[in-house]
Amino acid sequence: MALVTQAPDGRQAQYLWYSTDRGRSFQAGGPAPVLPNPGVNDFRDPKVIWDADCDRWFMVNAEAQKLGFYASPDLRSWQRVGEFQRNYLGVLECPDIFCITADDGTSHWVLGTSANGKGRGLPATYAYWTGAFDGSSFTPYRPEPEWLDYGFDFYGAVTYPVFFTTARLALSVDGRHPPVPERILLSSTEIGGFRRLLQTTPFWSMKHA
Repeated sequence: MALVTQAPDGRQAQYLWYSTDRGRSFQAGGPAPVLPNPGVNDFRDPKVIWDADCDRWFMVNAEAQKLGFYASPDLRSWQRVGEFQRNYLGVLECPDIFCITADDGTSHWVLGTSANGKGRGLPATYAYWTGAFDGSSFTPYRPEPEWLDYGFDFYGAVTYPVFFTTARLALSVDGRHPPVPERILLSSTEIGGFRRLLQTTPFWSMKHA
């Protein structure tokens, strides 16, 4: 299953797609969105995780200057359960949420999103907060975000779980050391300010001469 943003009528909404061949191809789950647009311009980039504590699916969705929180038992019917709003980071995009284990063994939740803090002298990259998550609301330990990359060329980043790296697999072959989940992160340099900066450099001019 996959939830994707589509805008067939010019209005963004979330649609369900499914695969019967282990992800090699996908088919539409129906013509109607499973999360319709409530009447806003920015309504996209769903990140869906399985919330084992609540025994349901959880989605964080980018909605202009806030992140909407939704819950579902089946990926088809979604109920809004909360939100996280920040009015000083521009339009938020590509949200992310996951749990991590610190070196001392304690667990913490991370809520991330691509944001534009240039108006406050901050980066325009992946902003994140560490805090507590109860299945409906996220409470950050501090109100200001941290920045994964302090620049302007690390935008649209999303993390993915990886359970079997080569090193971890080697440790788990005897069955006594189960593989530890890790996360990888993919990002883009595609942000307007960074492109304009490149276009003013001599290297860019010579390359396209």
